[in-house]
Amino acid sequence: MVTTRIFRRHYLITALVLFAFVMAGHFANLALVRMSQSPHIDQPLFFMRLIHAMDPNDPIHGLALLENAREGAGPPFDLSIADETGKIVYPPSKGGTRAWIGVGPKLAVGE
Repeated sequence: MVTTRIFRRHYLITALVLFAFVMAGHFANLALVRMSQSPHIDQPLFFMRLIHAMDPNDPIHGLALLENAREGAGPPFDLSIADETGKIVYPPSKGGTRAWIGVGPKLAVGE
């Protein structure tokens, strides 16, 4: 064990400073890891708002406009619109199939 006077006198301060540096390094590491990850987007809600912005009155037409705007810009979206019972109404190729069985997904009021 170190028995010098300086070590005994400043042991508590040294331990606290070392602990503070370890904690600061830990939280800096968490922040850097979080910054390197892509932001999380709630995809169904994001696309629903985007479709609503394209055509507020007709979601089917809004989705068609969104697909036309993205044409040739990469892989197409695999989006569909279902009614309150879960039957897909758009795109026509999936028309009549089930999007979900049982209770539908919960959305915010008015969406």
